[in-house]
Amino acid sequence: MKGPWIITVVILAIIITLIILYGDRGQRNGGPQSKGEEISKAELGQRTPAWNAVSLRVLNEKVEQYMASGDCPGFILRLCGITKVNGFMIDSGGSGQTGDVILVGEADDSLPPLNLNDLVIALRNAWRKYAKSEGNIYYYLSPGCSIDPTPGVLAELQQVAGRIFRASSSGSLVGIQQWYEVCSQPQEVRVMGVPRNTRFAKVIVDADYYMKRLVDGSISLGIEGFTNLMDMKLDTAKEIIIRGRSVPAQMNRFWFFPGENKYSEGDGVVLIKRCEVKLLTEEEFFTRGGKVSGSGRADPLAKVFGDSFTEKYAEIARKRQIYAEQESLFRLVSLAQAMRYRNALEEAGIDLDYLMNRYPVEETSMPETLPGVSKVREFHYGASIPSRCLWMLSFGGVSIDIRVSDNDFEKDPGRSGSDLRRDVLENRPSHETIHWPQETREHQEMLKELGYYNGELDGVSRSNYKNSIRSFQRDRGLEATGIIDPETEAQLSDVSSNKARIRSINQRNRGIVVFTVELVGREGLSKYVVNSGEGKPIYEGNNISKIVKKVNEQVLSGGGVSDVYLDMKGFSIDRAEAFATSCRIANENKNLSIQAIHRRSNLTTDQDVIFSSRIEFEMPRVSAPEPVTSGEHAGQYKVEASFFYKARQVIVRIFTSSMQAAQEVYNRIRNFFFSPSVQDMSLGEYISHIHSEIKEKYKDEDIEIEIQQFESIQIIHTTPEKEIALCMR
Repeated sequence: MKGPWIITVVILAIIITLIILYGDRGQRNGGPQSKGEEISKAELGQRTPAWNAVSLRVLNEKVEQYMASGDCPGFILRLCGITKVNGFMIDSGGSGQTGDVILVGEADDSLPPLNLNDLVIALRNAWRKYAKSEGNIYYYLSPGCSIDPTPGVLAELQQVAGRIFRASSSGSLVGIQQWYEVCSQPQEVRVMGVPRNTRFAKVIVDADYYMKRLVDGSISLGIEGFTNLMDMKLDTAKEIIIRGRSVPAQMNRFWFFPGENKYSEGDGVVLIKRCEVKLLTEEEFFTRGGKVSGSGRADPLAKVFGDSFTEKYAEIARKRQIYAEQESLFRLVSLAQAMRYRNALEEAGIDLDYLMNRYPVEETSMPETLPGVSKVREFHYGASIPSRCLWMLSFGGVSIDIRVSDNDFEKDPGRSGSDLRRDVLENRPSHETIHWPQETREHQEMLKELGYYNGELDGVSRSNYKNSIRSFQRDRGLEATGIIDPETEAQLSDVSSNKARIRSINQRNRGIVVFTVELVGREGLSKYVVNSGEGKPIYEGNNISKIVKKVNEQVLSGGGVSDVYLDMKGFSIDRAEAFATSCRIANENKNLSIQAIHRRSNLTTDQDVIFSSRIEFEMPRVSAPEPVTSGEHAGQYKVEASFFYKARQVIVRIFTSSMQAAQEVYNRIRNFFFSPSVQDMSLGEYISHIHSEIKEKYKDEDIEIEIQQFESIQIIHTTPEKEIALCMR
């Protein structure tokens, strides 16, 4: 009897790293070379480089002072605006001045900012601060991670795979369900060479975990020529099975590893010439004892996928920021290893004791376990062919095993190092300056955008430029020096980037408008500064009624707006609640809902999830309503939804006081995630719609929505007065 037959392909993304001991095995060859960053004389000598410089000596001193006061500026924590580190120079001092090591990098808006905590961890790792001692022996581990199934899970998978392979079509379906259950068991998250609960560790874990979804095709980036391994294996399996042969089981290891790492050196300047991130692979097998062992060779199709990932890494990083962040970590490790190899601190005669030993690295929550990842694909063929099943396991991890030798340094063939050295040192305002750019054009652009500067964007520091700085400083409650010091730089960058973000949000959304309300100045002399994302602030002062009036004027002139969010920054929780209540009372326009948002974080990606329309909600899931039996929500009903955004999971929990309202919310949330037409709205806009409609139908209903995202908790609480307050903790 002829009929359709089904080939089911199962892939489990199990993640295991290579734990590289110093001096132990480390694969360095094989695979294509991704395009490195060449730094030539043409780039650094014949044109003016857009460099930024940071003094490690002054950074060490200032950070200690800031941390002692309990308030380190965000601009310092973002490494003074550098987004790509290019190298370092050694300044031996002289004429009675202390030496220095100066970092040199770029401020490229297309890249995520660097992080002081990541730099500190890279330096401490290079200087063996995290090496473990056993007796008189110290064991050094390169920065790395793994997500490991237990031996028991591996044994179960081996047994289930055997049953699937031998089963009939109906029996294989039962086996596949068993496979899913085993795959979803928690797997241990391990971190090597760096502290576990840190942003550094979280970035490499997220990059590795997300990579498994790219391997099995759970997520597609839409990059031409970049095909997932699942599709490649399935195409091959079809041909093999149609010819009547069995498809063997396969296991592949994938791991991120350094490619070619080279430096250009001259006149005390060391520049990173190439720093590649490669995705390597090796075919593996189960031993008789149930353990996993490497074969020493790569599966051809797995190698094609790894080589393609390496070749297109830059394009993938533009699509998924987590890979740009991972590349930045590779470059920081490369920088730190070169500094140690060239004895940079000793040559400069400085001691970074605070950063190296006493700076409290910020903690970031890292889960102890992550669920296993699996995927099933099937195809039908109209012929009388017995059913077959292909199963495949993918292991992997990250190892930033960058080792430096004399062969990695190339002498500067021209004068690019000398030219850069002269430019950096001659343009340093003073020996105690922590950060300085070569030109002021970027500051001129920001001040002009904010309405303070009306001169030429030429990078020249004229009197009108300095006066614009003083005006900005006075408005922000700073000392009016006319000089862009770190505090002024931090506030200028925050105001400028926040304004651009709000403008972008308001251009994308329909029905809602977002304003920022920042509390600036000293205690007793503070004021509110309200921005719409366009031009100068629409209001500065302390009259909340005037704020509401200005907001109404701005909104009503555009038409079609029913909800306004006031994004508050710099408020305490008590003051935020008082401000929100005052806004609601002052608003006489019954057709306009003003909703206050208290922001306790500077993470712009948090706001993107709430306010951006047409964002990609990956792997959305919505659970049916269920009663809550304990905790602060006991007696209520809960609907829970989750999705991934930029490789990180977001969980939305919605609580209502009745099952009927919970069912209504469930249906509407499902509609939001799974209906393309509704995704034209942002999540914040859709929440406003849900609130209005539920309140209309259930007069006494109260809704609470918690959004757990990344390392922060956002709480949106809807009161009977239709005020939404968002708290980020």
